[in-house]
Amino acid sequence: MISCQLHKIIQYQTCIMAWHSSGTSNDELVDNLVENGLITSEAIASAFRFVDRMYFVPEGCEELSYNDRPLKEGNVHISAPHIYCTVVQHLELEPGSSHSFLNIGVGTGYLSSIVATLLGPKSQSFGVEIHADVIDHCREANRAWKESVDAEVVEPFIFHGNGLQILNEGECRLGFDRIYVGASIDSSDLPNLQRLLVPGGILVAPVDDMLTQVRRTMEEYTERTITRVHFAPLLKSPAKNIVIPATTWSPACHTLFPENFQKSVKTLLLCLRSSYVQPPRQEIQTGLLNESSLLPRDVWLHILSFTNRKWFDPIKNETETLKLRLGQAQDMQSELEAERNRLQRKNLLLQTERDLYLRLISRIRNDARRAMNAQTDHVDLNQDPLRRTTQEFLYEADRILNITELDNDDDEEEEGDGMDIEDEPEDISDWDQSLDQVMETDHLLDRSRTVSITNEDI
Repeated sequence: MISCQLHKIIQYQTCIMAWHSSGTSNDELVDNLVENGLITSEAIASAFRFVDRMYFVPEGCEELSYNDRPLKEGNVHISAPHIYCTVVQHLELEPGSSHSFLNIGVGTGYLSSIVATLLGPKSQSFGVEIHADVIDHCREANRAWKESVDAEVVEPFIFHGNGLQILNEGECRLGFDRIYVGASIDSSDLPNLQRLLVPGGILVAPVDDMLTQVRRTMEEYTERTITRVHFAPLLKSPAKNIVIPATTWSPACHTLFPENFQKSVKTLLLCLRSSYVQPPRQEIQTGLLNESSLLPRDVWLHILSFTNRKWFDPIKNETETLKLRLGQAQDMQSELEAERNRLQRKNLLLQTERDLYLRLISRIRNDARRAMNAQTDHVDLNQDPLRRTTQEFLYEADRILNITELDNDDDEEEEGDGMDIEDEPEDISDWDQSLDQVMETDHLLDRSRTVSITNEDI
């Protein structure tokens, strides 16, 4: 019982630590998140510094921009920064990559901007939102933030509709590298969303009030529980199907495509300038044919417009796939080992705190019992509330310490024979001080039983 109470107290202290990350500026907010261990990567810290939360909070909440708490005004809602820290960490983003990101329930666009900053200019960002007024707020917030920074930023393509009714067409046929769901979903809805992942992709979502990471390996999906959270549910109505159009290539957006794609297109177009019959190399006597020269440039440009971002990605063979799965299994094993070590250290801390509390209860119990025995007049407990409260505490302390009536008799004999001078009350006036300690400790114990801990992100 004591260990359970202490566990709740430690959880409560952890929750308070997260909510105590508030600051008076965006830099101070990030500094506190780093100091409290909620941001563990310099890249993530830089992204949070670059994206000022003030531009994204609901209208009228500007004074609370740097508080580590969720903010809501009407349909516009932004989660607490410490929640976003956990989400970004478990999305396992690769800085400078060409990953695609889908934010279901995009909200203010704050998280999408942080993810786009981390991934870099070659990434793609998509958002789905069911409320039209939230989309307007998101676009205005992104516009204002973009004007405040002197850098190239990736703006999300936002689509109006229901996140649970995304059709498997367009960009969804290709899939997304990273997905985040900004509202709570039922476990029955998870398969419909995780199918949108590409092999090797990661989804983070609150599933049945548990923040969950889903990783896809080919046709298999592995789930990992992160922490307990409390999100508003993802709306299932009104029903509004969504088709996210596929991104098509054109010379104007060539630089936004992955490096493999750019190199392949560059090679193809350069070959157009060569003749069909290639001059033989010195080490090769047979003739080489340049088949790309068979079609005009305009035809090739038209063909390329039907390709997608991953068209020229190398196809992974079975060996590479097994290596990828082996690496992921080893990473998961390392994480489990680190979690086991953390739990062992936490268990040791709990045992130490339990022993300290038991010693404190035992010391106060002995002081209270000696003070009770020192009273010469026998007063009815119903007429003396202080003695009644003290007696109730002694019963509770005996129960916690597993002390029986026989043990109490032994304690009294020991106290009468050979008590340490340090343990003996110096004066009868110590009764008041000891009684105050008894009542305060009893009150704290009662309060500790009622502590209920969750990460609030309504």
